[in-house]
Amino acid sequence: MAWRPYCGGGCLEDCLQTATTERAVQSVIEEHPVLLARALGGGHGRWVIPQRRLGAEHVTDFIIGEKSSLGYEWTLVELESPRRRMFKRDGDPSQALNHAIRQIVDWRSWLTVNLEYARRSADGLGLHDIDPKSPCLILLGRREQDNATRRARRRQYAQNLNIQIHSIDWLFDNGEALLLPDADGI
Repeated sequence: MAWRPYCGGGCLEDCLQTATTERAVQSVIEEHPVLLARALGGGHGRWVIPQRRLGAEHVTDFIIGEKSSLGYEWTLVELESPRRRMFKRDGDPSQALNHAIRQIVDWRSWLTVNLEYARRSADGLGLHDIDPKSPCLILLGRREQDNATRRARRRQYAQNLNIQIHSIDWLFDNGEALLLPDADGI
């Protein structure tokens, strides 16, 4: 089988040079969902669901699904503008980061109240085994000068809230080596 490189993160990198809102980044990831699926590593197979409605109140940017020996596992993804920062100069979370965390809290609250509906296939969302405590991922801004304080805060969010926080650059850093088969399968 012949293999060709997918956009190699280059399409996303090109987008990030000019994008001013999350919508442009959303479009690139929807066109190349492997950028998001690959970033999580491992797994038996993964799929990416864009713009999943949670009732009338909420819409996730993406939900990443995976079926493993544990059953179905889900990661909810909140995408923010590539022009926003994670933290203020004083090390406090930025308004954009606080907004993203609040959205995740809202999604988890909705899932808690509507869990049976979210898991049902026939007349629900079909998110088998989803849990209100499912891991979440925030993609926000571009790579910033990292320091010990920011790394510690991001680790704390991951440990306390089960929310990983990365710059959008993290996606193409983690997808650079991925290859996909040619469209004709050879």
